[in-house]
Amino acid sequence: MATLLHEVVPIENMKFNWNEPKQDSDRKYTVDCRINGMPEPIFVYALFNNVRIRDALIKIQKAIQWKIPFRPLGVFQDRDTANQQVVERFDDVCPIQFPNMEADRNKIIAYITKRI
Repeated sequence: MATLLHEVVPIENMKFNWNEPKQDSDRKYTVDCRINGMPEPIFVYALFNNVRIRDALIKIQKAIQWKIPFRPLGVFQDRDTANQQVVERFDDVCPIQFPNMEADRNKIIAYITKRI
């Protein structure tokens, strides 16, 4: 995921393992990559197993609870192999998703490029 982001996002607009310092000083709710450069930054979550999907769901819900302005983006390694109940819960909080990082590579690049 990091390699893909480095191809399209200027380094100064990316922060990996970002956390909201005022609300999350213990770093329990980190974002895989925060992309700045727009009014609402994109919070990118790399989703490669059921645990990561559940964790991303919780982290997105926490950011919403804290009223942080952001756009969540979920990128699955392969959505079809994930537990469907977990995926359905994730669908409730993350409207923009790509089901397969490799197959959707060009779509991911286009989505991010259009917004920065």
